[in-house]
Amino acid sequence: MKCHSQPYTAITPSVHGLICYGPPSKLMVYNPSTRRSIALPIIDAHRLRMYHYLGYDPIGGDYKMLCMSRGMHARRGRGLAHKIQVLTLGNGSSWRMIEDCPPPHSPESPHICIDGVLFYGGYLDTSTRLLRKDHVVMSFDVRSEKFGIIKVPSERATRFTRMTRYNRKLALMFTGYGGFGCGYSGYIELWVLEDAARHEWSNKNFVLPRLASRDTLFQVFCAIDDSGEFVLAPETLRAPTFYVMYYDPNKNSMRRVDIEGIADKKLQFWDDDSDRRTISIFPGHVENLLFL
Repeated sequence: MKCHSQPYTAITPSVHGLICYGPPSKLMVYNPSTRRSIALPIIDAHRLRMYHYLGYDPIGGDYKMLCMSRGMHARRGRGLAHKIQVLTLGNGSSWRMIEDCPPPHSPESPHICIDGVLFYGGYLDTSTRLLRKDHVVMSFDVRSEKFGIIKVPSERATRFTRMTRYNRKLALMFTGYGGFGCGYSGYIELWVLEDAARHEWSNKNFVLPRLASRDTLFQVFCAIDDSGEFVLAPETLRAPTFYVMYYDPNKNSMRRVDIEGIADKKLQFWDDDSDRRTISIFPGHVENLLFL
């Protein structure tokens, strides 16, 4: 990808084959299958915190970018979402204000799009940031452009650090990263959304076997298929070989897959003088020949 300035970090998951990356003032949508990208119309951020989420409508075949600003709260430093806009990818598309007014909330970054519904984290009461009891999941129907609120079940569930897809359902994930770095057994805790209308969740916990590597921290993802496996990928890129590990909770077993070429020293990175390079992982990516 041609990156014109830093930081060009990928902050959205792969959505039906497309990836969004870049700062709010220079948002790009990239198709890894065709290696083509487009620049989205510029949004005037006014130095406010901006959040943008890429969604896909499987019925109409439309990709939509949801973008909102978040002001600053006078006491807690957290404000409500405002100037909520949406853009439909296509020739001549432009940003337009959203017609459906969502409940007052403060948006957060973890998000995912599942079967035409975009989910992202949020807070309803900006005055209780440290208590986290107001943490919710916001939903946005990509086709109808309607918002919804899903209550998070308990204090422990509000500690989730990632949204993922488990058995074709939304799941909030919390992992014990400290154990991985020490070479001890880690754990994965999932809160799976069973019924959005009734705010019903189920809890699942998995204990990982001891990992061979004692000096590597791992990112954990759910494999987006029917295997039920989890994918563990190193947080940083180091030579000589990049690899991922697959954990099967039914067999309590691990398997390692080496991926050659990624950690090649000939590749150019922004922090080429460092031996630690960050890497973005996109589980469940699909091939898409859409020509941008």
